[in-house]
Amino acid sequence: MTIYRDEEIAKRILLGEYPHADTHDPSGIDPLPLDYGQSFQGTVSGIAGAPKFQCSNLVGFGDEYFKGYWAYVVWDADGLGAAPQGEMLECTGYSSATGDFTVAAYSVAIAVGDKVLFLSEAQAAVLNGTFGLAALQALLAAITPAGPTTIQMDAAIALCAQIADGWDAALATILDNFSAARIGYLDQLDFNLAEAIAAITTAGPTNAQMETARDAIIAAIPAMVGTDGAATVADGWDAALATILDNFTALRIGYLDQLDFALQEAIAAITTAGPTNAQMETARDAIIAAIPAMVGTDGAALAASWTAALATALGSYTAVRGGYLDELAAANLPTDITNIKAETDQLPNVQHETEWSSAATIQALADAAATALTAGSITPTYPTGATRTRAILIATIHVANKTAAAHHIKFKVEGQKAAGGYGDLLNLTAQEGLSMVDVDGATDGWSGAIDVTTLVDASGAAYDFRFEVDSDNAGNVIYICSFVLALVYTM
Repeated sequence: MTIYRDEEIAKRILLGEYPHADTHDPSGIDPLPLDYGQSFQGTVSGIAGAPKFQCSNLVGFGDEYFKGYWAYVVWDADGLGAAPQGEMLECTGYSSATGDFTVAAYSVAIAVGDKVLFLSEAQAAVLNGTFGLAALQALLAAITPAGPTTIQMDAAIALCAQIADGWDAALATILDNFSAARIGYLDQLDFNLAEAIAAITTAGPTNAQMETARDAIIAAIPAMVGTDGAATVADGWDAALATILDNFTALRIGYLDQLDFALQEAIAAITTAGPTNAQMETARDAIIAAIPAMVGTDGAALAASWTAALATALGSYTAVRGGYLDELAAANLPTDITNIKAETDQLPNVQHETEWSSAATIQALADAAATALTAGSITPTYPTGATRTRAILIATIHVANKTAAAHHIKFKVEGQKAAGGYGDLLNLTAQEGLSMVDVDGATDGWSGAIDVTTLVDASGAAYDFRFEVDSDNAGNVIYICSFVLALVYTM
């Protein structure tokens, strides 16, 4: 069982050190001490029947332990970043004995070898909830007349809208590219807003106290967009960093999680009666304290919050290097491949030849009747993609007299495919093609090429070839036979 500290994972993602291809762990991160049971990593070792999967390295925790955890697919076993990588589902069942996990169906079935990060509900909220100024706007709009005046609240809401207008088109495009499918791990932005809001009761603040809270929030928000409403965030980025951000197009983004700090749950917990003054002040202080951590103390500090190591890494992503990725645009590849195929199809086919031989056979025969000799077997295997053009059989027979008797021998060559029955390949029985004088040791022989293209028509099939001989003398004769099959093909 391998357990990781998520702060370290997030840091290494930002430094470009994650993920790495590794035979044990795709993250390439050394195991870290137990993070209080907040996260566990498992490797899919089996499919227990959809929608179940098994991680044999996560057994023995008790059947109720992982219920409520979230199964986030960190790494696709094929290393292609394909689905379900980047998808997260809640664990609704767990078998402590076998390590079987039950979830709803991912968009693509999970596979053996996939790496899964099991996150507690607290950590999963960072990936799974609603975040941003729109939620803050909803919070302000939800506060009832027991708090500030309508005019004051309208002013705060209008300022929130002004913030959205302050983001220029270029930076908005960059932020749009930071989708859930490109996540890393950025958990550092949790500022315990949920705890602050949970402490609010139902008494409700006075107008003066709510005005104080409103003024503090309004004073903190401009730091996110510049010194005034007309300034844009782009003014705070120097030319070098702006160049780097321009290069982070949709095709070059890594994986950054949604920055969820459970604001939606906090808003849902607020009742219609409104909080007490003291509790609202506590919530106000928590919000004010958290905002600078998200953007820096001013526009220039946003750039300064990047560590030197990350700045060095980002500095390496020049426009020239980023442009290399544009050459791999998928929209061009199909056309390029089609054009290449059209050109190569016009090239003339080149003929190739390969040969196979059977083991030589030898046998003694004393018979004056037509007799089939021992067959030789050949199984040709064509190269993948080969087109057979011609098949030639080279058949050889050698005869030797073992008695002082004259022999005149007729013969023919037969063949069959896959034991399907012999047929004549060459019939020379009209004449006595082999002759020996009446001397012990007298010899004769024959060798010839036969076109067997019609018979030899499949790769991997067994082909048998044999001579059938017919002597006019029953004296003892030695027959030695061999066969060579030559295949001519094009690619």
